[in-house]
Amino acid sequence: MAVSIRKSFANIFGDREILPKYTVLVILSFCVGLLTFVLMAKNYMWLPVAVPLYFIAGILATGYDIKYVKELINNESSKMPNWTKENLVEFFLIGIKYLIATIILLLIIFPIIVIPIIIIGLLYKIYNLLILLLIVPILIAMAVVIYLMICFPGIIYTFINNDYNILTFFNVKKNCSYFSVNYFISLFAIMCLTLPISFIAQCTTVRLRYALFYIIPLMLAPIIRMVFCNLMSQAYRANNNNDDGSIAKMFGLLALLLSEIILFTIAYIIFLVKFA
Repeated sequence: MAVSIRKSFANIFGDREILPKYTVLVILSFCVGLLTFVLMAKNYMWLPVAVPLYFIAGILATGYDIKYVKELINNESSKMPNWTKENLVEFFLIGIKYLIATIILLLIIFPIIVIPIIIIGLLYKIYNLLILLLIVPILIAMAVVIYLMICFPGIIYTFINNDYNILTFFNVKKNCSYFSVNYFISLFAIMCLTLPISFIAQCTTVRLRYALFYIIPLMLAPIIRMVFCNLMSQAYRANNNNDDGSIAKMFGLLALLLSEIILFTIAYIIFLVKFA
């Protein structure tokens, strides 16, 4: 089975009950985005409302996505989960476990990055050799971040297959074992889809008067996540079926991604120069 963006969209919009499900996801997306609006407007009195909404909505949305991936792995034609009371509790518990695992990772990475930077600042132009040695943990931290970006689908697979065990985040060998052509095709495909949305979101943070455009990525974010869930499940099932995938398709998507990065970098620089 090939990894297909078209098939992902067809599966999502083939659900006759998509409107109420997607509406809830959009509401959660706006709850997460509210924090950005508050920070952009510098209206900090709303932070006590925006911050809890950010975390609660993020936890529910994450739990929903992971549950959806699990159902798609079991049945490729599964529709988006319903927002029932029972499912709501499950989404929240899955999201909480994912958040705890993420916080643990951040607690490990953060000191590795921050402490050497502070020491480098204090010892600047004094002990060059010592500073050089302190760069090593920073490089290690960068390697961990890159690992998390590349292994994100693999981490989700292991997380699902081990009954949402937090410790699976640290199972590097298992998380990397899912690597395949189909795996990277799905990763490149979602990056190609999200880059334009990220560009719009970045542009809106330059000035408050562009904030209304931030509605666009908030509206589109849930559908992009649902496509990614479908691509992730397709890659997983393809690997199980010993489908090696198309190397030409992977390099084609990679070329498209690099072209998008160059194009949007140029466009963003022009935007900053002209409107910032």
